[in-house]
Amino acid sequence: YILPRIKEILERIYSDRLEDVILYGSFAKNMPTQDSDIDIAVVLKGKVNKAKEIDKIYDALYDLILETSELISVYPISEKEVDNSVWPLYYHIRTEGIKI
Repeated sequence: YILPRIKEILERIYSDRLEDVILYGSFAKNMPTQDSDIDIAVVLKGKVNKAKEIDKIYDALYDLILETSELISVYPISEKEVDNSVWPLYYHIRTEGIKI
């Protein structure tokens, strides 16, 4: 129930700039533990200033995080990076991630 709400909030703040919202990590593999966070890749069109976007996203998700007490980890990334990078994290997002 939290994933559609996360996507809705991201669509509201990014509108047409939002390319994809991808669940990855232990929840995507259906192997979460009690200490697992919800890993979300936020794929954006254009250049991405990760620090600026992380602040913007957490500001928007603040009330939802308080309400649900869920640990949410967001990772903003450009569509070009996720498609072309050989970095292991991007590989896992591409191959194991689930689009929300």
